[in-house]
Amino acid sequence: MESSESVYDPAEDSFLLADAVDEVGDLVLDICCGTGIQGLTHAGGASHVICTDINPRAVRCARENARANGVANASFIIADLFAGIGGRFDTVIFNPPYLPVEEEGDAARAWAGGESGNDIIDRFLCGVCDHIKRGGILFMLVTSANDPPSVAEKLEGLGFSQKTVAERGLFFESLHVKKAAYKVDL
Repeated sequence: MESSESVYDPAEDSFLLADAVDEVGDLVLDICCGTGIQGLTHAGGASHVICTDINPRAVRCARENARANGVANASFIIADLFAGIGGRFDTVIFNPPYLPVEEEGDAARAWAGGESGNDIIDRFLCGVCDHIKRGGILFMLVTSANDPPSVAEKLEGLGFSQKTVAERGLFFESLHVKKAAYKVDL
C-alpha cells in the first residue's frame, strides 16, 4: 500500500486488524480507511467495499491503491464516520483514531482520539447499529488506552456479542481487535 502526506501509514495496528479479519460478507464498510488497507485487503471476499475517511487525501490515496492493485469492486467516500453513508452492511471494519490526545490538522485526525482516546470510538458506536445488518460482523481495533473492557461492555449494550480475537503488546500500549456479531451469538 502506498501512502501520502497527511495519511496514516499502515503500522502494527493496521496489520493486526487486517490479519484478524477472518470473514467478510457481500457488503463491506471500511470506516477511517486511511490508505485503504482494510477494505482493499478484504475486497476479494466481498461483492462491494466502501472505504470512507474524513481526510480527502486518505480517500484519494485509497482510491489510487485500489487502482494500483486492480481492486475494481470498491468505492470511496469522504465522510465523517457514517455521515452520508446509507444502507446496512454485512461487515464493518473500523481502525479508529484512538490515542488520548487532542491535536488538530489532517494528519492528527488519523490518530487523535480526543482527551480520553474514546471520542471517535464513542461517536462510531452511536451510529454503527444503523449501518450493520442483523448477523453482521464488526471488526474494530482498540488500544489499552481505550479501556477494552469498557468498549466490550458498550458493544454488548448495543446488542453485539463480542470477543477479542487478536492482541499485540507494544512497549507503550497493547492493541486489541474486537470481533462483534450484531444480534446473534459468535
